[in-house]
Amino acid sequence: MIYILGTMGIVMIVSRWFFFKKQNIEPWKALIPFYSDYILFKMAGIPNYFYISCPCFILMILLIGNTNPSIMDSLCLLISEAVVLIALIIRSYYLGKALQQSMGISFLLFFFEPFVLLYLTFKKEDVQTA
Repeated sequence: MIYILGTMGIVMIVSRWFFFKKQNIEPWKALIPFYSDYILFKMAGIPNYFYISCPCFILMILLIGNTNPSIMDSLCLLISEAVVLIALIIRSYYLGKALQQSMGISFLLFFFEPFVLLYLTFKKEDVQTA
């Protein structure tokens, strides 16, 4: 399982590296976890959603490690997961819209982000934010 997660992490970093390079953004920004997400939110035109989803994601990481969660911990975990999920759905929609892509690409961005970013990077047409 750790190999699958590690491989997905490497694929995510590589896809963001090439995508940022094509978008004329310094590629090293793909190496910094939360900053690369902020760049994607900024490209989508909704950087304020990052400030909502990032603390919820950190809270989610902290609560997952709790071995004896209370009802309140479980409720906070559920709410933070919902907020992060909604923020990622909104980011996928607006990023696809900013890149002048179809609704299908926005849908695929949510589920298969690294592969769609690689597709958009190596696509023949020039894909730039509006």
